[in-house]
Amino acid sequence: AESPEEGLCKLIAFAREVLSYEEAIFRMGIHSGPVVAGVIGNKLPRYRLFGNTVNMAARMMQKGLPGELQFGEETRKLLPEDVQVTYRGEVEMKGKGLVKVYLLDHKARTHKTCPSLPVSKGGPVKTTKELYKALLAGKNAAEGTFSASSSEFNEMLRDVFRDSDTIGWRRVLFWLCPGWGRFPKELEQEYRNWYLHTVFADDFSSVRLQRQAVFLLTLTGVETGYMLFMSSGFYSMEHLARGIRSLHLYFALRATAILLFLSMACICPPFLAAARQQWSPLGKRRWWPVHILSQAGHFLFVSILVLSYFLLPAYANKGMSSVPDNFVALMTLPVYAAVMMSYQQDFLTSVVYIAAFAVMIAVLAEIPATQTNGYPSEGITFLGYSMIFALKAYIGERSFRDQFKARHAINDCKVHIEGILETLMPERVIDELQRMPPGASAPSHQYYRATLVQSDLIGFTSMASLKPPEWVVQAVCDLFGEFDELAEEHGIYKVETVGDAYIAGQAELPLTEENYPPSVVQFGLKMVQVTKRWSMAAEESIGVRVGLHSGQCIGGIVGMDMQRYHLFGKLIHELQLLESTAPENGLQVSHACKAAVEQAWNVDRGIGSPPRGLDRSPPRPRNGFECHGFEFLERPEMQLTTSKGEIHQYSEVGGKTYTVHAVVGNGLDLELPRQRSG
Repeated sequence: AESPEEGLCKLIAFAREVLSYEEAIFRMGIHSGPVVAGVIGNKLPRYRLFGNTVNMAARMMQKGLPGELQFGEETRKLLPEDVQVTYRGEVEMKGKGLVKVYLLDHKARTHKTCPSLPVSKGGPVKTTKELYKALLAGKNAAEGTFSASSSEFNEMLRDVFRDSDTIGWRRVLFWLCPGWGRFPKELEQEYRNWYLHTVFADDFSSVRLQRQAVFLLTLTGVETGYMLFMSSGFYSMEHLARGIRSLHLYFALRATAILLFLSMACICPPFLAAARQQWSPLGKRRWWPVHILSQAGHFLFVSILVLSYFLLPAYANKGMSSVPDNFVALMTLPVYAAVMMSYQQDFLTSVVYIAAFAVMIAVLAEIPATQTNGYPSEGITFLGYSMIFALKAYIGERSFRDQFKARHAINDCKVHIEGILETLMPERVIDELQRMPPGASAPSHQYYRATLVQSDLIGFTSMASLKPPEWVVQAVCDLFGEFDELAEEHGIYKVETVGDAYIAGQAELPLTEENYPPSVVQFGLKMVQVTKRWSMAAEESIGVRVGLHSGQCIGGIVGMDMQRYHLFGKLIHELQLLESTAPENGLQVSHACKAAVEQAWNVDRGIGSPPRGLDRSPPRPRNGFECHGFEFLERPEMQLTTSKGEIHQYSEVGGKTYTVHAVVGNGLDLELPRQRSG
């Protein structure tokens, strides 16, 4: 395991790299000590750290100097002796009083104990964009452009192709049928559905069946002319008429085959369409009647076509002395091959075909007329051709099953990745990322009418220091999980959680589909309600402060390894100030937020038109403030004061601020103070 000193050295090396950037100046802080950690939240789940160490690291940064890394005595004791630091003196820290702090001499040469960070030279997929590119490469591979060098795709499918344990008669089928032994049982019905929608539907489409009927009609005309010429040479009408009469069975069989295909062209496509519409995993048996009907029609057609050759009169094989006596073989097998090659059968169906053809050949062998036209030797050859087509069906089905498994694995990966992406950034931003060409820079957006809310738990840090880590993580997860459900209910995007702080809001697209400031205020009110209820149930003295602000900000994707969609700008800094000076178990909104809410209310009443970016749907009630369940009350204090006694002016947040008072009977059951308690 890595020691605290080794981990600290890596942080120091990272800080050196960041502070050396010329494009921007950073202020950084470090603090060392115990923390509680765990995965928090249903939306945007992240592995979070809690405790006094996290708070002190934030305060070290806030009280630091631009372009410097600041830390306290706890961190200094863990640093190797050859790391050069500068004693800055004592600095007032929020809730801690005067604290001795040090600055890292980051411009000094690199030391052996804390070397510089190594430069990454390739490696596995790291960013979400690269992961999506790998997914896209896999999708292309499944569509036929697979490249053996696609290591990412191979990695995705590493666990897909595994053999299944089978027993009894299923082992025999799995040995005979392509891919069955390693094909997951849970995918069998999905594969059948896919096969019905794609391969089977294409094989028995109306256009294909009609074209084959036309082909057979044309072939029949050509063959008839050839056989009549060989029989009579067109010497006289009597010879011609005798030749035509002798082909009556041939004509009857061909007419039956053509009519059968034309009938199938009218019947099969509607049946297939109905089966696709009615398909469901619970109604899997609906697929089989369509399959059996279509395959039976196809088998009957092939049988009639073959019989039309096997039952030809003797002169069709012999005729004039110059005509070879293997006419049946020359015509039967190529035509049979043409018909069978145009269909992609599953392997079991092809085996059934072979068995049925074998029975047909055995029956025909007992007919005396077939002994004079090259049969049964041609029947044996025909059976051999059928075995070749069964092999083709075997290879084809194996390929289709492997392809389907690959597609299914890729779709699972896509769903999983998109699920992860949806926890990292707004859905519209994900769509924008997927449409971006390779190598394009990450998207960014300007929001002109954003309304954000930030909450912070009161008493949580002291409570966390007295509770087991598992209890702390579960408690935050439960509370923030309820916040997540509220955000989903009100159409609010969860921006981030930082320790026990929760940040969310609405703005124009692509951040949220809806942009209605009163919804954000309602969300803040319910956050207070949920926290109070949770605190009572847990028998803990935990409160919450909530701040709300409206204005302009910028959104964009940041980071390389843990990419997230973040919001930036003066609005975020002022929001933090509004939260830190909000009353306990109360909401504090800025003047801009109050104006945005009242403007939305006026639009609901039909007064004026909604500004750009303000949503007016779904329709809102228009009966005054009471219908919204809250009203604003201006704060009477001369200045804003944090819980730690820090003084701030109203001008720092854009003017006077207001507390939100829940109207009696609105169902929120809130006890919001009308003025801040001392």
